Amino acid sequence: MLLTCYSAFLYIDHMMRRLNAIGREGPITKELDSLPENTPALYHALFEECQKSRTSEDRELLRNLLAWLAYMKTKFTVAEANLLVEIMNKEHALSIEEELDGRLSRLLRISGDREQTEQDESSENEDRQENANEEQEEAEDRAEDANNFLGFQERSLKAYFRNAIQDHPSGLRCTSAEAHAIIFRTCATILTMPKKNQKPSGPGPKLLDYASIWGLSHLLQIDPDEEGSISDDLAKTIIESIYNVFTNKNESLKPLEQRAGSNMTILSGDSYSQEEVLSALSSWGKRAFRLSPNQLPYGILDCAYIPYVRNQYATYTDLFFSDI
Repeated sequence: MLLTCYSAFLYIDHMMRRLNAIGREGPITKELDSLPENTPALYHALFEECQKSRTSEDRELLRNLLAWLAYMKTKFTVAEANLLVEIMNKEHALSIEEELDGRLSRLLRISGDREQTEQDESSENEDRQENANEEQEEAEDRAEDANNFLGFQERSLKAYFRNAIQDHPSGLRCTSAEAHAIIFRTCATILTMPKKNQKPSGPGPKLLDYASIWGLSHLLQIDPDEEGSISDDLAKTIIESIYNVFTNKNESLKPLEQRAGSNMTILSGDSYSQEEVLSALSSWGKRAFRLSPNQLPYGILDCAYIPYVRNQYATYTDLFFSDI
């Protein structure tokens, strides 16, 4: 009974915001004549509306962002989300703030500040805002939003995203395996970025910390042998990402080494062991040989996976750890 009431409340809340966004009597009346049957149907409509009339680049970026928000191990801020989107596609970045003023606000919301304090400064802010012009107010709002967390409107909407079995290629939802692949691929990109281009403060170090702590954890969530879960194209990007990280591209292993300290290795973490990672890497090495000819650069198979599959615990570690 309580679950039914909660679902009904969510349905009403979303519909009220949806109708308020429409704003005009005629379209609202038309909308009332074709209401979604239930909350999942409403969520489906929200995702469809959010992707409507977007370019393929926009849809892919939003899909990747939503995959991060649905499956990442921690929370991230609006500033970190903006940088993440830029990393995923430097040629076609989106502004999270601008998106949240539009259709994306039906799926996502901004919540508490990472550095939130108990003190209420609302009256002081009101006095300051009275003397500020409109541009200053917008700048202050953007700066404040940048430090706030970005997430789904509610847990049930996040759960709806995660329950996707298989979405059509142009949709915003994706399977669990695809989401973890998207996150691991981005973590690999973050780790292999030139360190000289990374600022010592701001959102960059937070994303680098996440990539070094959780990147391999996301890799372990992907089964390269599960039938139909990972396409050859996606497998190719994962294998190339593994290769780039473990050949120490742009000192990619240094953050892993710093995180490991004296208690762990670069292949172990708080929630997984070195043996689990070695086993997964062996499986991905074997998957590499099952790809169609010429899908992978020859150097990947020749320099990494052939010796590793032959002797995963000795040859592979000797081959890659020599670069650290």
